[in-house]
Amino acid sequence: MFKITRRHFEIIAKQAKDNFPRECGGFVGGKEGMIQAILPVYNQAITSQYNTFALSSDDLLRAHEFFKKHGMEYYGFYHSHPNGAPHPSKQDIMSGQRFHFIVSMKDSNSPMLTVFSIKKNEAFQVPIELVENSAFEVADLFTGKSKKTHKKGDIEIEAEKLQRLITGIAKNKPRYKKRRPKCGEQSSFSTSA
Repeated sequence: MFKITRRHFEIIAKQAKDNFPRECGGFVGGKEGMIQAILPVYNQAITSQYNTFALSSDDLLRAHEFFKKHGMEYYGFYHSHPNGAPHPSKQDIMSGQRFHFIVSMKDSNSPMLTVFSIKKNEAFQVPIELVENSAFEVADLFTGKSKKTHKKGDIEIEAEKLQRLITGIAKNKPRYKKRRPKCGEQSSFSTSA
């Protein structure tokens, strides 16, 4: 059985929504079934991103090194299925990965995460539990410093704050005094543009 914090799930779900209808993905790792880190990566399937998620061998190597460096087990990779099928494809099963974390986009506003164990070229669903953030602290892996965990919806709250700042700048339309060019050169550039 796997467990994932709401924070990690929201990051994966946002990546799937932002890339829809293209496939996206990354790597997951942790300890004792608890997903403690995710590493989103770029889809290398340049010409077929609508129905394929491809990884580079360099990405895979970096993921293994990252999880090992931080004392975590590499669990596998996650990727989205924009067509909504919450089950590994034949290509997924043949990839050699032990676990597949599939983000179903059947309802593009509400992604669903399923996990499959691959044994002898067959996929078996593995339970995954969503755990609230309040039970965990967020730690910077490089400094080791902890910070308060994020609450549900922090990504949306930060996006709203940013939008308010942008709207405020747009409404105020700051006006700048037009200055003459240096060295007496003529210019059509205006700082009030």
